[in-house]
Amino acid sequence: VASGALLDASATERGHGGTVVAWADGHAAFQGRALARGGAAGGDGGQVETSGKQGLDARGARVDTRAPQGQTGQWLLDPTDIVIQGGSCAAPCPPAPAPGPVPATTLYEADLEAATSNIHLLADESITVAGTFDNNNALSTNAISLPGNINIKLETTGSTGAGINLVVPGPSPQSIAIETNGTGTIELLTAGAT
Repeated sequence: VASGALLDASATERGHGGTVVAWADGHAAFQGRALARGGAAGGDGGQVETSGKQGLDARGARVDTRAPQGQTGQWLLDPTDIVIQGGSCAAPCPPAPAPGPVPATTLYEADLEAATSNIHLLADESITVAGTFDNNNALSTNAISLPGNINIKLETTGSTGAGINLVVPGPSPQSIAIETNGTGTIELLTAGAT
């Protein structure tokens, strides 16, 4: 799904938003916009799934599952491994990994912070962080700061994986905060050892 493309499964007047799925057995690339909004007169937001079994490129993706009169819907991203990279992918972005051994999927801080949808990061093995994180609208330094009333869930399901690690490695390791505003919630679930 190329940059500039729009997939829209929104309700028009009253009703729940629909479902948008961009899914691949190999590598999935989703750089467009997906809308699954609830109706203006009532209804909840829908579901958006961007999935790649062997890798996911979601650089520049924009997802909106809000509902003016209901509950915000969900954006699911579920590759094998996820690295949340600080900042944004400034042009020219490096090319996505070529098919081959399963690479970690890099998701950029700016793309998560721009989402107007509840976010569910679901990895088989690990969710880790890397790089330098911006402090735009953050309550503290080195933070992923989400818009108001947006929930985020980080989950790993593989029992042999590294689990969730929110410490940037290096000579001076730094922990990364996850911050929500308003009614937003944070959930961490892991089957791994850490």
